Amino acid sequence: MDGKIVYTDGREEILKYGITEIKQNAYYGNKYISNVILPDSVKSIGEYAFMDCTSLTSISIPSSVKSIGKFAFHGDGNIESVYYNGTYLDWANINISQYNSQLGQRGICCYAGIGLDLLGENNNVAREIDGKIVYTDGREVIWKYGIKKIPEKTYFYNINISSVILPYGIIDIKDSAFCGCSRLKSIVIPGSVTNIGVFAFHNCNTLKDVYYTGSKEDWSKIFIGAFNDKLLNANIHFNYSPQTYAGRTPKEEVEAKAVAEARMKLDNLAKAQAEAKAKAEAEAKAKVEAKAKAEAELKVFTEARIKAETEAKKAAEARALADRKLKEQIEARIEAEKRADAEEKARIEAEALVEKAVAERNEAEEKAEIAERERIDAEELLVQFLKELAKGKGDVLLKKMDLANFETKNIPLAVQELLSGKAVYTDGMEEDIPHNITEIAAYEFARKDVKTVVLPSRVTSIGSDAFYRCKELASVQIPAGVTEIGEGAFSCCESLKDIYYEGTQGEWEKIAIGEDNKKLNGVFGRATIHYNYKK
Repeated sequence: MDGKIVYTDGREEILKYGITEIKQNAYYGNKYISNVILPDSVKSIGEYAFMDCTSLTSISIPSSVKSIGKFAFHGDGNIESVYYNGTYLDWANINISQYNSQLGQRGICCYAGIGLDLLGENNNVAREIDGKIVYTDGREVIWKYGIKKIPEKTYFYNINISSVILPYGIIDIKDSAFCGCSRLKSIVIPGSVTNIGVFAFHNCNTLKDVYYTGSKEDWSKIFIGAFNDKLLNANIHFNYSPQTYAGRTPKEEVEAKAVAEARMKLDNLAKAQAEAKAKAEAEAKAKVEAKAKAEAELKVFTEARIKAETEAKKAAEARALADRKLKEQIEARIEAEKRADAEEKARIEAEALVEKAVAERNEAEEKAEIAERERIDAEELLVQFLKELAKGKGDVLLKKMDLANFETKNIPLAVQELLSGKAVYTDGMEEDIPHNITEIAAYEFARKDVKTVVLPSRVTSIGSDAFYRCKELASVQIPAGVTEIGEGAFSCCESLKDIYYEGTQGEWEKIAIGEDNKKLNGVFGRATIHYNYKK
């Protein structure tokens, strides 16, 4: 149904059904509103919605409302009545934010009943289990049975409250519920209460008497939050009951007995509800733990499945690799058979060539006589070279011999061998390094199993990483003409112990040696350098 706002001059504003919220600041500071009826579709009342509406005397709130924002009715000091078309239990479950004490200070008239089937038709009993708030000016606000909690800051610093009787069935008194009620002198707390929040009775400086319907043992089981000294220091009267009053009529005694029995039933009901709630929470926790366990097991299963798939993939790759190798072996065998056929053919051709070779041998013998004469001339030249080399004039002779084109010149082999280099490998194999080489290229011998190296006499530079990772290299002979050794040329040559240098120490120190050559210039693990070495 629709709602409406009535103004002090008689005007009316219709609030159509379908509105779900009264927006923030909607009627903030409107001093001409006298009465408000909200439509049944409203679910929330925003912050400051009716703040400082000082002429507002009554408001009707539908049971559809679930939340009331902070300061929504703050400063509305003339509100006399709040009409709510739900039950008191529904009202207690509304999320009422801070600074709305004007709602709590007024009588709340609920249209719907609260189902007092447990009590039958005894109206006097019904009055006994209800609660009430008594103000210093004598006004009383009835608090109907059915409320389960006192929301946070419900009566925050309400200095007009003198006494409180909480209705039976209350379980929870939230934080700061009666904080600052400085004129509160007494309060009746039912045995159904299990929790009293922090600051709930903070600064209740005149609180003297607390009437508790349960036993001292029951009181000790209540969780009482911090900053409730005024409550704990008051006179606590345990096992409080209307039967403790004297001077009742027989009829009043019967009613009081009925009240006590009803209270006991309500206490048992409240405890049963609390136990049911605890059981439900335990079951919910068990479900959460079971779900977590199932998820953990699923995770383990998933990881195992992924691992199995990965291993299967590796096995498939290994099988594919084996197939490729088998194919390569078959192809290699076929190729070997082809080579064998070719070799057989070559053998036949070689036999034919033997005859040709015999004929050529005679010709070769004739040439040998010529070569013998040339050898004699070469020996004479070699003797001359050695004489000059002994005098330290070997370089002059080399220039005269034009060694730049050494291969094409008729230079004695003995001289070529003297100028050439050699690399000896760990398996005994030897590799000649031509005499006309002037540079050892980068990575030339990298990662090879070379054991000893004699560089040709004409080498002037050794490239970067030329002998990188030659782990078996034990010694190297370097000619005096070398002027540059590249970066990492002898990097990772752990076995290198001796370097035989044909020049002087002064000439060695002039060589430009690149970085990462610790065996040549390092502090630790440096090889021994033998200067002025001669072949």
